[in-house]
Amino acid sequence: MVSEDIVLEIVPNTDKERSRHQDALEWHVSATYLFENTADEEVSVKVGFPELACDGDSPCPEEHPYSFHDLETTVRGKQITHEVDFLAKQSTKLATFYKLDKVHLFDVTFAPKEKLTITHTYRHTLSGSVEGNTAHYVTRTGALWASPIDRATFTVKV
Repeated sequence: MVSEDIVLEIVPNTDKERSRHQDALEWHVSATYLFENTADEEVSVKVGFPELACDGDSPCPEEHPYSFHDLETTVRGKQITHEVDFLAKQSTKLATFYKLDKVHLFDVTFAPKEKLTITHTYRHTLSGSVEGNTAHYVTRTGALWASPIDRATFTVKV
C-alpha cells in the first residue's frame, strides 16, 4: 500500500428511525487507498475491510455502533460487491484492546506494476463514554501487506 487518506467526520444522522433510538449524530468515514503491484506479473489478491467485534461470541447486529452502514467500495472507479465473512475466534485479537469479527471482502487483480486507487465510504453511530464521543478505526490490518504503508493521513472533522 502506497498511501491511505482517511477522513472521519461527525454529521447529523439522517436515518430518522435510527436517530430516534440512538444519537442524532454519526460518523461518516471516507477512505482512499493507493495500492501498487511491485511485481512484473499480474497479481490477484483478496482485499478486506474488517469491523470490530461485539462483546461475547456472537457477531455484531447490523444496528450495532461498530457495524458499517451503507458501505460502498470502488475499484477503478466502479462500485463493487462485497462478500461478508467472519474471522475465526483465534485470529480476532487486535493488539490487546480490540477484536475483529466481520470482514467485507472482494477480489482485485493488479496488472504488472499497476498503481490502483480503492475507495470506500460508510457510516456508523457515535461511540460514547464519560470522556465524550470516540471513533474507532482499525489500522493494524495494514501490517498484512507485503511492505509497510508509505504514508497515512487521518483527518477528523467534528
